[in-house]
Amino acid sequence: MSEPKPPKTDLIRRHLEYLRFYPRSVEAHYNLGLAYVQAGELEEALEAFKKALELRPTMAEALVNIGGIYFRQGKLDECLEANRKALEISPESFQARWNVAFVLMQKGLWEEAVEESMKALELRPGQPMIHYHLALALHKLGRDEEALDHLRKAQSLGFQGDPQLVSEIEGSIP
Repeated sequence: MSEPKPPKTDLIRRHLEYLRFYPRSVEAHYNLGLAYVQAGELEEALEAFKKALELRPTMAEALVNIGGIYFRQGKLDECLEANRKALEISPESFQARWNVAFVLMQKGLWEEAVEESMKALELRPGQPMIHYHLALALHKLGRDEEALDHLRKAQSLGFQGDPQLVSEIEGSIP
């Protein structure tokens, strides 16, 4: 039988020590999850976030982080599910809304991605990356005039993006 591996970082060790005395601390489990993510230990992070969520089922941030881990693992459906659950708890969660929009783009679900991106922009209208990705999704749908508007907004906010996409969108407008 192998011994458990020692914690990778001092921060992880401190959170584990704290949890020995306060095993039902939601914040400690959540912060342990963040420390594990920072150390690149995604499976451990996932378990810590799940424990925080078990202790506080309304913790939308834990679901957003669980979704982030699933995204990094290439589990797009699980990522969507976690972020949609976060939105049920906290409909104003910008990060959950943006995560849903971005994953829908990764899956090529352009109509849904546009809808979610628009909702994300309602929450944070000055986010250049959302304008840029929205331009991409609109371009994929052939809505190039709208795409160009969002592309220009992204550029005005300092986000330049892929020059080839910029050329494609600009070249498609008569």
